[in-house]
Amino acid sequence: MKFIICKFLLLSSFFVFGQNSEKIEILNADTTFANSNLHPDYWRLIGNISFKHNNSIMNCDSAYHFILENKIIAFGRITINQEGNIKVSGEKLIYTAKNKQANIYKNVTLKDNQITLNSEEINYDTKNKIASYNTKSQIIDKEKTIESKAGTYYANNNKFIFNEDVKVIGNDYEIHTDIMHYNTKSKIVNLYGPSNIYSNSNKIYTENGKYCTINKIANLSKESYIKSKKNTFYADSINFFNNSFYAEGIKNVKIHDSITTFILQCDYAKYYQNNDSVYLEKKPILKIPEEKDTLFMHAKEFIKNNNKIFAFPNVKFFQKSLKGKCDSSIYNIKDSTIIMYNKPVLWTDNLQITSDTIVIYHKNNSINKIEFKSEPMMIEQVDSVNYNQIKGKKMIGFVSNNKFKEMKIYGNGQSIFVIEDDNKQIIGLNFVESSNITLKLNNNKLNNVVYNKKPESTIIPIDEIKNKSRFLNGFIWRKDEEPKDKYDIFN
Repeated sequence: MKFIICKFLLLSSFFVFGQNSEKIEILNADTTFANSNLHPDYWRLIGNISFKHNNSIMNCDSAYHFILENKIIAFGRITINQEGNIKVSGEKLIYTAKNKQANIYKNVTLKDNQITLNSEEINYDTKNKIASYNTKSQIIDKEKTIESKAGTYYANNNKFIFNEDVKVIGNDYEIHTDIMHYNTKSKIVNLYGPSNIYSNSNKIYTENGKYCTINKIANLSKESYIKSKKNTFYADSINFFNNSFYAEGIKNVKIHDSITTFILQCDYAKYYQNNDSVYLEKKPILKIPEEKDTLFMHAKEFIKNNNKIFAFPNVKFFQKSLKGKCDSSIYNIKDSTIIMYNKPVLWTDNLQITSDTIVIYHKNNSINKIEFKSEPMMIEQVDSVNYNQIKGKKMIGFVSNNKFKEMKIYGNGQSIFVIEDDNKQIIGLNFVESSNITLKLNNNKLNNVVYNKKPESTIIPIDEIKNKSRFLNGFIWRKDEEPKDKYDIFN
């Protein structure tokens, strides 16, 4: 048996391996053990070991140097130092010169000017400065901490690719995803697949997005939404400025209210979260689900401000039982009241009702009352030239199952009713004036009329009727303006 302790072997190793830059160069070792019988494949190095390869300086407490394989297995206080202020440390190292691959184990840390990576195992390509891991690891920089079960760091490009259970923890936000790219210099996060950002009481979801962790700006482009306590804001593309609580939605924008059931949709929207305001344009539409029907409303623009939605101009709405048109309207979110201004008109079956202002009330998710505030007129078409007509100072309609059941007219009541004989032939018109009038309706058709105070009636035979006498003052038949379906509100 032959056992040799030989310090001068270091000098010979410098001579032999220093001739070839691809060989590992031993710079220092307090003691070198070489024994061709016990361990012919390697030299054992002990104490203050330093070696060099591919412009990397590596240090350890002890090592096995496999000369023919050009490999080192090192132990204790491992460090790897490279240009660019990259430093790797751990407790065990397997370094293979052929592929310039360093496998570092136990309490591993990689540091550069941008980040600190902590892991139990890192595979590090010293030539290309690429580090990878497949165990739960942590990355720390000045503003945040990133955790994941797998990842790759491209130090030359300042780029991280994270996979599986990725979690970013910042001062005022968190990101959860399974696939994330991160630039350590620009501090920009790219998200792929289902991802959640939690910030300032918001939940932001996307399946493809970019988030700058410095200025808190998010650009989201697939299945994305922002959910707050009050609203959920969807769009094909969302730009969210977290510091100013402002979002911009582009194409297929949809806003859900968290308390009521209304939905706002458009192709472009500005969302001011601090004051709960949304500005909508490009085919905006308001959907108000009711118990048996849904109301679809369109206007050139919508503005949601706190608990009200303003629509203007050219407002139209459609539901199976009721259609309407005006120049501006307000939807009160709290009680689902709709107020119509500027030449408002309603249609239901053969009835048309106009007024200076119309207020539609809801109860138990259905229309229960409609108030016609000033100068109301109700018109029922009988044939192409004859119409039943009622007007007054104020009118209130009571609704059940989306049909008018009763109509009350208050003040200066006037009416014209078509008179028919037993064969349903029109024989004249009945002009009646009464302070108050009550109408009973069946399936939106006039069924009974009650004149409450001293009615004055005049009957004109059909052959004595002149065109002007057929109509009450202010009569305008606007049936051609009625939306035919929910798509016609855009015309």
